[in-house]
Amino acid sequence: MSIYSQIRDGIWQATTDLYTTLAVAPVPEVIFGYGDGLEPTGSYVVISILNIEQVGRAQQSTLTDEGTGDIKSVWTKGFYEAVVQFSFIGSEAGDLAQQFQHAVNNNRVGLIKWQENNLAPMRKTALRYNPQLRDTTWVDSFNMDVTFSYVLQTTQVMDWVEYVVIKDGINNSIIEIPPIP
Repeated sequence: MSIYSQIRDGIWQATTDLYTTLAVAPVPEVIFGYGDGLEPTGSYVVISILNIEQVGRAQQSTLTDEGTGDIKSVWTKGFYEAVVQFSFIGSEAGDLAQQFQHAVNNNRVGLIKWQENNLAPMRKTALRYNPQLRDTTWVDSFNMDVTFSYVLQTTQVMDWVEYVVIKDGINNSIIEIPPIP
């Protein structure tokens, strides 16, 4: 699975789990913005990942970290923030939005759900009322942004030098660095 898919799936899973934790019945359908498919019939939540940005510098292991077998590897950790817009649409949008806004970083079980998906909510915006005109009727809609922090770790296989052999062309001697026992 790709890195972006893991983040995307984690946000979706934790959002769905958060509503289950809040005992919202029925649990609203959670979809991604700009996806294929029909609009859900009941109230629903739309997830749109607005941007992903690296924060600070990366952290790297040393080349002395051993991997498996005869191969050595180096890992790199990058620290990221993703800004995600949550849209709540339908007749129950106000209730869904207010429950989510309060629970996203205040509900202990909800925080565990984010953590299980390697995400940490850092900041959230106010709810923005954004009614949508559908044919001849207005549908309630609210938006809010949440900034999540996460760490991305990648591993890279590295070749290493065990020793260097230098042949002296004048004296025809061989020097090994470091000396081989």
